[in-house]
Amino acid sequence: MSEKNRSNRHLELDVFRGCAIIAMIVFHFTFDLGYFGYIASDTIYRANWIIFQKSIAVSFFFAAGISFHLCHGSGIKWIYLKKRVLIVGGAALGISIATFFAFGDFWVKFGMLHCILVCSLISWTFVHRSSFVIFCVTIVLGAVVFLVQRPVDLPITFQWLIETQIRHNSVDYSPVIPAIFTFSCGILLSKCKSEMQLQWLSTVNVMIENKLTRGLAFLGKRSLTIYLIHQPILFGSFYMYIY
Repeated sequence: MSEKNRSNRHLELDVFRGCAIIAMIVFHFTFDLGYFGYIASDTIYRANWIIFQKSIAVSFFFAAGISFHLCHGSGIKWIYLKKRVLIVGGAALGISIATFFAFGDFWVKFGMLHCILVCSLISWTFVHRSSFVIFCVTIVLGAVVFLVQRPVDLPITFQWLIETQIRHNSVDYSPVIPAIFTFSCGILLSKCKSEMQLQWLSTVNVMIENKLTRGLAFLGKRSLTIYLIHQPILFGSFYMYIY
């Protein structure tokens, strides 16, 4: 694939991530409004907000799958895989520790970053395989997601894998099932696009000239950093405003 196509592909992925980041900030800002008593505390637990939250999570898992294939689709790059484990794993651990002190019993035991890390470790076994193998794996994972009724009757130790009947009591909870299916869909799409040597969007040249799109791409490239710092900034701003 030419350098131009590679650049275009990353631009569109970064724009997608940028949109997801903005949506996530909106959701967490609404959570904070409820937490500090400016709106009804159950606002984000209403049906439309739950759908919004799940859509954001799906977007991040899907983009993570695409990104994982772009890096390892032609063969596992162990240096980058180890770097991913250290960075994402360290960030996930930091979130768990920070939320333990901030939210007590509602601390993040297995959130989005924890899940992305585990999905990555699972996916390295097939991300570099043929499109047929990836397709079959994705179908199997989809069957598990849609046929297994959740929550399941399993011990609490399985909550990282799938939602159990024991409440997780966490401000962020993302089990591997169903997230791994979305992650695999991202890998499959990236694989198919790579094999067909197609650009992601026919409007890519317009996107490059669009300042708004370039701004979204800027956010998308720094999605992990923004993910880690935006909530402390929001919380700090609320505390400064109140006190």
